[in-house]
Amino acid sequence: ALEVLKIAAGLRPSYSGSLLLSDALGGHFRCIWLRRRRPDCAACGELTTVTDLQDYESFCGYSATDNCRSLQLLSPEERISVVDYKWLVDSGSPHLLLDVRPPVEVGLCWLPHTLHIPLKHLEWRNAESLKLLGEAIREGKQGTPEGASLPIYREEELSSLKQRLAAALLAEQESERLVPVSPLPPKAALSRDEILRYSRQLVLPELGVQGQLRLATASVLVVGCGGLGCPLAQYLAAAGIGRLGLVDYDVVEVSNLARQVLHGEALAGQAKVFSAAATLRRLNSAVECVPYAQALTPATALDLVRRYDVVADCSDNVPTRYLVNDACVLTGRPLTVTSCADGGVLGVVTGVLGCLQALEVLKIAAGLGPSYSGSLLLFDALGGHFRCIRLRRRRPDCAACGERPTVADLQDYESFCGSSATDKCRCLQLLSPEERISVVDYKRLLDSGSPHLLLDVRPPVEVDLCRLPHALHIPLKHLERRNTESLKLLGEAIREGKQGTQEGASLPIYC
Repeated sequence: ALEVLKIAAGLRPSYSGSLLLSDALGGHFRCIWLRRRRPDCAACGELTTVTDLQDYESFCGYSATDNCRSLQLLSPEERISVVDYKWLVDSGSPHLLLDVRPPVEVGLCWLPHTLHIPLKHLEWRNAESLKLLGEAIREGKQGTPEGASLPIYREEELSSLKQRLAAALLAEQESERLVPVSPLPPKAALSRDEILRYSRQLVLPELGVQGQLRLATASVLVVGCGGLGCPLAQYLAAAGIGRLGLVDYDVVEVSNLARQVLHGEALAGQAKVFSAAATLRRLNSAVECVPYAQALTPATALDLVRRYDVVADCSDNVPTRYLVNDACVLTGRPLTVTSCADGGVLGVVTGVLGCLQALEVLKIAAGLGPSYSGSLLLFDALGGHFRCIRLRRRRPDCAACGERPTVADLQDYESFCGSSATDKCRCLQLLSPEERISVVDYKRLLDSGSPHLLLDVRPPVEVDLCRLPHALHIPLKHLERRNTESLKLLGEAIREGKQGTQEGASLPIYC
């Protein structure tokens, strides 16, 4: 999405002519430059032979959908249907059912009379596996006429057997939802619907059934339901996290919608946590969403953090980050943190970082371990570069987590940081009231015709949004650098403004 937006906005794409590889488990990114266009390429070469579109299913040898694979390695005579195999089992006819699927798939469902030998062991002619297969064949032949062959059926060939076995062996109902303060109950097995829903991640050897069961009993507290919290919560819910706690004091505004993907136009003015919870329930009704429509404070943070296994800090202000950090240190809860630039951000960038944070949370909840613990991952969205910086080890004299910590409880972090814990009320005041002018007072000054100069020092990108026609625009950084052309322009404007005024009178300048 980020590449598409850059191209559509007339910016240079980052990965043109290259291949970006992501190791999700290790948290590594690698960009490989591809070879230049081949002169003899049939599609884009110097003498191209492809002039129109063709039947690409025939060209590739299989279907363009994942619901109908046309690749047939076996003829109809070499395959057996589920119905025919069920009749064979009921008849008691001697045979051997060989399951050649990977171990992670066998963990989802299997028949108790099956011999499991992964296909790669047979391809590699693994001695132990061949010995095991030979013993099973000899045992299966007992009681059959001498010289008779023993039919061997591969469970991999029974296309719908997995779903039928899941219905028969794992037809357990989901446990009842518990009140938010109670821990989630342990889960012994996945239901048929869960196996179907999470099938793509269940076949990952690093996750498997046990990892998915851990996710189902894990709880995550998401602090902030904005640009970072929305994609994070969305993918945690999609992955099957058992419970999500959503903390945010704010309401949905139209300006949020470009990056906060859980909210919609119809919910403008509603609390973000209720909007997010409703969207997440529609995405995955099995996930318990607990909204907290309030700001996190020192009075409530410890009790709230203790209710959850992992905390994801998606807040947008320094006092809340200090508060969440200290609360996690005092309660011993794992904490993941992300941050985006305060000056402006493209919505898809918060999506990238929110998804990376969700990946870290999932690895922690599944018992796999985080990739960025003790390090700082930097993402340059315009250039498309990732950089990982190792941080210094914990300081022995750290007040929060050192050898002799002095932080025993939570404090007033707004006073400590000197700023508000919300983005609605900034306490920073660089000018005194006497040095400031309100909009009403400036409008009165403008209507009176009093000589003055309005100097607009905002960056050009902000001036493009809106400006007053009589204002002189000189970016602040040009003044700080004493840019010759800008200082000359300012001098000319001052001299022009002084025309018609008394000699020696000063010209007021408003920024």
